[in-house]
Amino acid sequence: MLLAATALFAERGFTAVTVADVAARAGVGLSTLYLRFPSKEALGNAVLRHCKLTWARTTLDDLPVDASPHEQFQTYWSRLQAYARVSPNEAAYAERRPVPHELDTETVALMAELGERSTGLLRRWLRADGIDVEVAAALIHGTFWNVHSLQVAPRRRAALLRQAGQAVWHAMTAP
Repeated sequence: MLLAATALFAERGFTAVTVADVAARAGVGLSTLYLRFPSKEALGNAVLRHCKLTWARTTLDDLPVDASPHEQFQTYWSRLQAYARVSPNEAAYAERRPVPHELDTETVALMAELGERSTGLLRRWLRADGIDVEVAAALIHGTFWNVHSLQVAPRRRAALLRQAGQAVWHAMTAP
């Protein structure tokens, strides 16, 4: 059910998808879906948590702590590419702004935890007198998702993503 909802929300957006659509895609009855997720918002929150946890496992977990900040960034950038390739539905839904439903307590707590983890990482990457963490996060993810979304051949996208990663690193660390 969760994967069916993730795919539908990524394809059409949360507001355009009905609970009946999710049940049909998942091959379950509405009552079965409502037993697990009492509302569409509850389902949306479960999907968002699933997407964010997939992102964290793919990109943040087990970053090489002994590596230099630049090596860590390169690892993160590479893993971000893997996340977008291997989990395209999760990536598409996790990056939607604004989130199209109210966040529940569990989702707010997860977002705060992941925010703290990624902020700590960004602070290690940035120069002390450089740009703000929020700007760096927007620079990384905005650049990545815009380049990743270009309608170009896969080989060209890979080359552009390499160039974009270098440009982002330079922008974050330049005097």
